[in-house]
Amino acid sequence: MSILRTINHPGVEVRERDISQIAPAMVGTNFLLPGFTDKGEEYERNAISSMSDYAALYGTPTNEAERYHYYATREVIRNNGTPICIKLPYDNRISDNYKSTVLNIAGSASMAGAPSEIQALSGTEYGFTSYQAVTLGSVTDIVRADVDAMKVGGWPTTSPGDFVIINEIKAPLAGEVQEEGLFVAVVDPQDALAVQRMLPNNTDNSPMDVFLGLKDSSGDIFPTESFSLAPTGEFKDSSISESIQRHFPNIDYLEGGNKVNPEYSQFLGLVVCKSFYAQNGEDLLSVAIVEAHAGSVIKGKKNKSTGLTEYIGDIVNANSQYIKLYQNPAMTVIPEDNTTILSHVNQYYDLMGFDPADALKTIDGTEVVANLNTAFLKADNILDVQIDVVVDAGLSTIAQFTDEVSTFDPVNDNNANDRVITSASDLATWRSVASALEQFCSKSRKDCMTIMDTPRHLVLLGNEKRIRKTAPDKTFSNTIGQDIRYVTGINSSYAALYCNWFAMVDEFTGVQFWIPETVKVAGIYAYNDTTANIWDAPAGLNRGIVNGVYDLSFNPKDKDMDTIYTNSVNYAVKYPLDGFIVEGQKTTQAKPSAFDRVNVRRLFLRLERATYMACRYFVYEPNNLFTRRRLIDVLTPMFQATKAAGGLYDYRIVCDESNNTPEVIDHNELKVAILLKPVRTAEFILVDFIATRTDANFDEIIQEI
Repeated sequence: MSILRTINHPGVEVRERDISQIAPAMVGTNFLLPGFTDKGEEYERNAISSMSDYAALYGTPTNEAERYHYYATREVIRNNGTPICIKLPYDNRISDNYKSTVLNIAGSASMAGAPSEIQALSGTEYGFTSYQAVTLGSVTDIVRADVDAMKVGGWPTTSPGDFVIINEIKAPLAGEVQEEGLFVAVVDPQDALAVQRMLPNNTDNSPMDVFLGLKDSSGDIFPTESFSLAPTGEFKDSSISESIQRHFPNIDYLEGGNKVNPEYSQFLGLVVCKSFYAQNGEDLLSVAIVEAHAGSVIKGKKNKSTGLTEYIGDIVNANSQYIKLYQNPAMTVIPEDNTTILSHVNQYYDLMGFDPADALKTIDGTEVVANLNTAFLKADNILDVQIDVVVDAGLSTIAQFTDEVSTFDPVNDNNANDRVITSASDLATWRSVASALEQFCSKSRKDCMTIMDTPRHLVLLGNEKRIRKTAPDKTFSNTIGQDIRYVTGINSSYAALYCNWFAMVDEFTGVQFWIPETVKVAGIYAYNDTTANIWDAPAGLNRGIVNGVYDLSFNPKDKDMDTIYTNSVNYAVKYPLDGFIVEGQKTTQAKPSAFDRVNVRRLFLRLERATYMACRYFVYEPNNLFTRRRLIDVLTPMFQATKAAGGLYDYRIVCDESNNTPEVIDHNELKVAILLKPVRTAEFILVDFIATRTDANFDEIIQEI
């Protein structure tokens, strides 16, 4: 393509154009795992790299719903996949509320009206001319909508304070009298000067009252006499207050030693503490410091030497695992002259936690679909996050077992619909969750698929198998065999259905429990992609081995497998020598085509996403021969590599005048047609043994077979 020169004198002009674009490589396999966890922020999307990260964010499982999510995440990580977790809310107060406290900074006052200990800072040794009182309000509820507003710079009308501190982890209170829990202590420059022995007449025995006591959720006060130091070896000071104050940055004197450095005059320290009963037989509350943060209350304040932020909000929100801090955008009362010192006036601190009744974990099955769709909004943008597989991990069963508002309890649930399946309408709640999973993949993102479980009560009654050991051949046909028809009809190539459940032992409690098959299948998909290719079948003796389980809800015979697989449902089998194996790789699509198999669907999804990403760079380019040729050159290596690796029998990319006619070009369109011959898997191997006469000619017989 000719390019006009820009010089108008005899000479040489060197120019550069980059037409070396290549299609982006799709690396790794990402699994979206919405589910229930003990801790963590609802609806936040987190990519988990290790189970220690999972424990830090979500805690350890406390019930079966949480076990499903925990073990599915573990299977993905163990097999080198990337789990992207989203916590769904329980039906309790914690789901809709946070605990918060308001931090106020009163208007500037002269030193003349200040308390005596503050007035002492106005001399030449310290150089402060005024002070501002800092108060921490009582702990109250704040709703999610207000917190979401503050995250984007808004401010709730119900919180007129200067700052709001949020209990980010939504920690509950503990203990019979609810004296155990989280609280936030304030440390100001005056306290720091005291603990650093920079104030006159300060000795080891002088009182340093960062707090005089705690208030529990009912407002009862527990004075300092009821506290001891935490038995961690960390605290060697004369008081708990002194231990807390030492987390403020060191204040020194300016050069010459005649005036204190005013740099920290507008700093606050926020020290997050936990109160708990010490195991020392004295029945005293102990205090442990879990984290501490210090910074300026001036928004935008930066360190003059490093250029890094010194604003307390930035520091807390970037580093705290417990709290978040938001500033009222209308706050204008803080001078920036470094001559005003802050001084807190609190005597008591409130515990920032929920009562046990507020934290009771219940699940309303009728709300699961709405909550699931809210979670999907965090991951519906193909440009924002790569998603390959969405994992049910028992969510559909959890919803079905709690279609009456109750705690998830698959063993003791009394709903008749969860015990006996008599029609498809008995599984309406399960089907609504299955539909939400499928719609997210096929309609919202269009670049991923979901693996789903049949309802638990299709194969189990409480903790017991539906198949009796005394008559397995008879009981399959009149229980699972006849009821499996009620879970069909999803009819989508974006979904694969698995029907067996595994028995395993919980690593935390030693409890034996049943997990849905997709908990393990998620790991098999990750293993398949790591050791083979995305277009290979995640099943069978090579890539479908299940570890860490000791039993199946039922072990199908040959005829049972026929019944299951002809209904487009996949399953698991226990072989005498090979162990537990996932069998089948059908999608739920009813129409026979290439897309009724998982390996073909996943191949197309991966290639379609890569093609989409590559084509984005050709938007606004001229629709001419050069652009079309470049687009083909970008896409060809990707499809050629897939063919060479065994994923395609053949392919063809058409992007020329045949499909980009003048009419198409006039509509500002550029058309690309990609024809693929996907590789099919050998699922049915037919071996013929033929006996012949001694004088038979093999070549002639082979031609007749």
